[in-house]
Formats: sequence, structure tokens, C-alpha cells
Amino acid sequence: MAASSKPVWVAFLGLVALSGCYERDSDGIQRVNLPTAGYGWRSSDWTQCSKTCSAGVQSRVVVCVDERSQHVAPDANCVGARPETTQQCNTEACADSYSWNVGDWTQCSKTCSDGVQSRVVVCVDERSQRPVNASKCAASRPAATQQCNPSACS
Repeated sequence: MAASSKPVWVAFLGLVALSGCYERDSDGIQRVNLPTAGYGWRSSDWTQCSKTCSAGVQSRVVVCVDERSQHVAPDANCVGARPETTQQCNTEACADSYSWNVGDWTQCSKTCSDGVQSRVVVCVDERSQRPVNASKCAASRPAATQQCNPSACS
């Protein structure tokens, strides 16, 4: 007997276990759309992970396919749970990496006789470039001030 996707009308006189979509008719009869044999889930390969560490996401396309024609079919035709379309990947924590970010020197405070220049020096997370506590930077902190124009004024 060939498989069919036509609706089947079933009168329930006892307990019957069926899987499919059920709708109760006004006469108390349930209409059952039974999944048809010959359909199966197909999925593409997972995409590249969105992050190299600290929980990225991968996705894929999942479709129900008619095994005979290899055409995409409605999901209701496939039996069983639909495979996941997203998953977490690279869930291990990223290694911490911090460095000093230094700004440009300001103009010298004096044109002669030992002026001072300054600059912003900040410890940053290398991934986000956001400032973090200075104790996280392992290297010595670069100078934030320096002397300039040491010559005596004439």
C-alpha cells in the first residue's frame, strides 16, 4: 500500500496512541493528520562559531525532506523531534589579555625652564578595549608625565 498524505478520519472507541495533529470535530470525532512514511529531517553543516572563546553560537538549516523526491516538505510530515538549529560553541573562557594604552603627550606647560607634559595611561582589556583595574596589566606602567623644555629662559 502506498503512503498517503490525505487526512484520515478515526473514531476513537478506546485508548489509541497516535502521533500527529488532532482536531475534534463537532460530532466528537477526531481528525488526525498522520505523518507519512518516507520523510526525514535533513540539516546543513554547522556555521563557523561566532566567537573563539566564551560561548559563541553556531547555526544550521534544518528541513523536512521527502525521501523519494528529495524536495522540501512541511515540517508536519516528519516524525520525531526537529533537530536543533542553534547551539553554543567554544564555551571555554577566553584567556585574559591586558595591556597599557597610552595617549599622546600634551603640549609642554612651559616654553622654557623645565615644563611638564602629561598623557593618559590606561590598562585595557585587549579584546574589548575597555579600561580595567591597573593591577591587571603585568607590564610596568608607562610614565604618565615627563619633563620638557629644560633650557633656561633667556
